[in-house]
Amino acid sequence: MTFGVNTSRFGPRRQMEHSRKLRERLFDELRTNVSLRVDETESADTFLVSGRGELHLAILVETMRAKATNSRFRAPR
Repeated sequence: MTFGVNTSRFGPRRQMEHSRKLRERLFDELRTNVSLRVDETESADTFLVSGRGELHLAILVETMRAKATNSRFRAPR
């Protein structure tokens, strides 16, 4: 599943700042969630996140939304 900074016109204006916050939150989640894997992509504001299944990733997405991250999520491949 791909996690990234919201790039819509209603998204954040400082994308690099939000990219850094998203990266920090994903890597903080790695400390407690051992079955999660986060890979960085060529783009600085996009991360490839892998887990144990769709439910595992759905819980992560809802956790990120509850923490009020301004992110976009793409469907799993």
